[in-house]
Amino acid sequence: MKEAKRRVLLGASGFGLVSGLSACSMFGSSKAKLAELPNLAANRLGVVWRTSVDGAGFGFQPAYAADSIWLAGKDGGISRLDARSGKPQWSIKASTPLIAGVGADGDIAVVASRDGRLLAFDGQGKSKWVHALGTEASSVPTVAVGVVVVRTSDNKTIGIDSESGRRRWTFGRQNAPVVIRQTASVAIDGGSTFVGLPGGRLVSLSLQNGSVRWEAPVSNPRGSTEIERIADVLGSPLISGRDICAATYQGRVSCFEVATGRPLWSREWSAVGGVELDGRNAYASDSRGFVVGLSRGDRGAPIWTQEMLKGRELTAPVLVGSTLMVGDQSGLIHALSATDGNLIGRLPTDGSPIVSAGLNAGGLAVFQTTAGGVYAVSAT
Repeated sequence: MKEAKRRVLLGASGFGLVSGLSACSMFGSSKAKLAELPNLAANRLGVVWRTSVDGAGFGFQPAYAADSIWLAGKDGGISRLDARSGKPQWSIKASTPLIAGVGADGDIAVVASRDGRLLAFDGQGKSKWVHALGTEASSVPTVAVGVVVVRTSDNKTIGIDSESGRRRWTFGRQNAPVVIRQTASVAIDGGSTFVGLPGGRLVSLSLQNGSVRWEAPVSNPRGSTEIERIADVLGSPLISGRDICAATYQGRVSCFEVATGRPLWSREWSAVGGVELDGRNAYASDSRGFVVGLSRGDRGAPIWTQEMLKGRELTAPVLVGSTLMVGDQSGLIHALSATDGNLIGRLPTDGSPIVSAGLNAGGLAVFQTTAGGVYAVSAT
C-alpha cells in the first residue's frame, strides 16, 4: 500500500480516510452515545452579530487583525469585517476555489488555492502576489513579522516574504507511514516559528532562514501497530509568556520554554486540537468529548474535567475572559467556566458542524461553521 493511501484525515475532531482502511475498523462501528445535555440555570452566551460565506468547513477559520475579522470560503470569497459590529468593509472573489484560509496581519491577507498556490491581498482587498507552492497547502497560512508561513501536504514548512511573495526558506521532514492530516496554523513569536509535526515533535525554526533552533518531543509514539503509534501534534502550538504548549492525539499536553525548548511539564491527554492557555492554566478537549483544565503552576495537574459533552466531537477550546467556549459537530457552541469547568451557556448556530476552534477577537469569540455561518459570540 502506498504511503499516500494510508494517510489518515482528521477534520477538527471527526475522522475519515483517503483509502485503504475503513473508519469503522479503526475507530469502532458507531459513534459514542451522546450525553444528554443538562438544563442551564442561565445562559451566558449571546450572538453579537452573524454573517456567512459561501462554503467553509475543514481548512477555513477566521483571522483577527487590525480590529477586523478576515474570512474566506471554498468558492474563493474573501471578506474583511469590522470586528465589533460585523459590518463589511470589503468583499472580493478570488479567481480560483480555495482550500484553506485565512491568515492576516492587518496589512495582508493570505489564502491557499486548490491548485497549490498562495494568494495574497493587501488591506484593501487588492491582489498583492501569487506564490506557487508546488503542492497542496495543508495548513491555514500564518502571517506575522513580515513572513507568511504555511505547511504543505508533503510535510514541508515554507517561509515566504510577505511583501514580495518570494520564498525565503523550506524546512522538510519525511512523513510517518500513517499521519493525521489537519490544517492548523503554525505559531510565530519574535524571530521564530513553532511547528507541530507528525510523530509528536515540536520544532522551533528561525524566521530568517528556516534553520532549527530546537526540537522537542510533545509525546513519543507507542503501540505495536501504525494506527496505535499515531501521536501527531494537533492544533496550533500556543505561546503564553515564556512558555509554549502543544498537544498530541493519543498522547500528551506538554509545555516547554519558548527560548530553549526545555521541558516544563507533560500530562497524558488524547487531544483533538490545540491547547488554550491563560496565566495559570492550560485547557484542552479530547477525543471522547471531555474538556480538562490543567494547572501550569503544578506541572499540569488536573484541576477539573467536564464530561457532559461526551461524544460531541468538540473543537479545541477558546478562552474569552473567564469563559471557555467549544463548538461541536451538531453546530452548538458550549460555554464552560474556566474556574471549575461547569457548563454555563449553550448557543445553536446553523446546525452544521463546527470544525475549527473559535477565535478570540477582542473579547468576542468568533466561530465559523461548515455551512459557512459566522457567529460572533459574547459571554455575560
